[in-house]
Amino acid sequence: MPAQATGAISSAARPWRQGFVTNALNPKAPITFLSLLPQFVPAGSSALPRTLLPALIVVVLALLWFPAVALLVDRLGRWLREPRAARAVEGVTGAALTLLGVRLLLEPLRAA
Repeated sequence: MPAQATGAISSAARPWRQGFVTNALNPKAPITFLSLLPQFVPAGSSALPRTLLPALIVVVLALLWFPAVALLVDRLGRWLREPRAARAVEGVTGAALTLLGVRLLLEPLRAA
């Protein structure tokens, strides 16, 4: 395999490896599973088969959801880098924050 092709494979595998390590070291996932899944196991039955299906569902949904979010962010990122779109986002954000500020200023007057 040429050195250039090997570099392309390793550079493509790097984000996957980084994402896996980040997720594997995240304590929220095991804590969530350990706290939520046992409630679906009836007393006296085997825990493994009763928890495999919900765990499999979560894994499948994650395999669908995270790539979808990544593609959406990629598309939105390209669009948001355009000056016209950036100005529109800044304008909408500025208007929303201004309206929120005005509402907070007028709140004591409404309470009285």
